[in-house]
Amino acid sequence: MACLAGESSPRAFLVTAIGHVTPPVGLCLVLGMAISGLSMEKLMKPLVPFLGAIIAVLLLVRFVPETVLFIPRLLGFVK
Repeated sequence: MACLAGESSPRAFLVTAIGHVTPPVGLCLVLGMAISGLSMEKLMKPLVPFLGAIIAVLLLVRFVPETVLFIPRLLGFVK
């Protein structure tokens, strides 16, 4: 599947969001642990539904690109 113009930016944003909250490198997770004083397990438990939603949107953007290309096509930016 070829990458259409404008399609990769939303995907890169979502992948970056996933990387910020998942161990072992998740900067937002580490900062949240440092600020709250909670363990990684206690901090990750409430984040799992949000992480699932981000992954669902990532799959939607990846396999149904029209979801993010509708407005650019409507305005004539993408053919």
